[in-house]
Amino acid sequence: LNYIRNCIIGKGGSYKGTVSITKSGIKCQPWNSMIPHEHSFLPSSYRGKDLQENYCRNPRGEEVGPWCFTSNPEVCYEVCDISQCSEVEN
Repeated sequence: LNYIRNCIIGKGGSYKGTVSITKSGIKCQPWNSMIPHEHSFLPSSYRGKDLQENYCRNPRGEEVGPWCFTSNPEVCYEVCDISQCSEVEN
C-alpha cells in the first residue's frame, strides 16, 4: 500500500505527509511563498523533496526533523511535532 504516513522515520527526510502546523501551533508558510519570510528553499531547487503547499518537510535531513517557515512574521521557522513511526506502530 502506498499511503501517506503521518509519522516519520529517523530525521524525516522522506516525510511526505500533510502536517502543516508547527510545534507551537503556528500555520506554516507555503514553500513557494516569500511572505512573510524570504528564503531559498524553492520547490524547484529541492526536486524530489516534495516541498508542496505549506507541509512540514526536512529537505536537508537536519537533526531537528520536519520543519517549516511560519506564517508569523515574528517567527521565521519552527519544527513540527510529528511522531516517529516506531512509536506509533509498536
